[in-house]
Amino acid sequence: MTKRIITALLCFLLLTLTATGCQDQANDPPPLVVLDPDSIHEVADLTCSVYVSGETKILTGEKVYDLYRLLFRAMAEAETAQPQSRPDGDLHAGIKFYVEGETTDPPETTAYGFLVSNIQHYGFFGVYQSGYFTFSLSPLHSYADEYRGEEGLYEEVMSYFE
Repeated sequence: MTKRIITALLCFLLLTLTATGCQDQANDPPPLVVLDPDSIHEVADLTCSVYVSGETKILTGEKVYDLYRLLFRAMAEAETAQPQSRPDGDLHAGIKFYVEGETTDPPETTAYGFLVSNIQHYGFFGVYQSGYFTFSLSPLHSYADEYRGEEGLYEEVMSYFE
């Protein structure tokens, strides 16, 4: 009886390995799924907020779409930075693109009593004065791609909020 169980388990394991494969997968992160910068106008009411020096500023209207394209163009032209190469003490800003909808559930009906809102993120950038910047899908993601861009990007981004 024990031989049959061991044989069945080994057959199951062999079938599982055959079906799923056991090739060595690359450790590269999956490609980011982002909206094409040329198609961003299809997103109605896109909003941008920047957090810098303890202050948050909100940007709406046509400037949001222009800033979105600027940052994605900078990302396409930049070199990938070495992990953990973030400059210390450098002026920086957190820039979030999003569309905010109505609140979906009152707190008393959600799990653990948290208020749930309908925010759809379209990217989160950390832009440094030295030209270094990061990109993640939202401020809620812990993984961010890191880039070495050209100096002046920080100043150009901040000019949108003046």
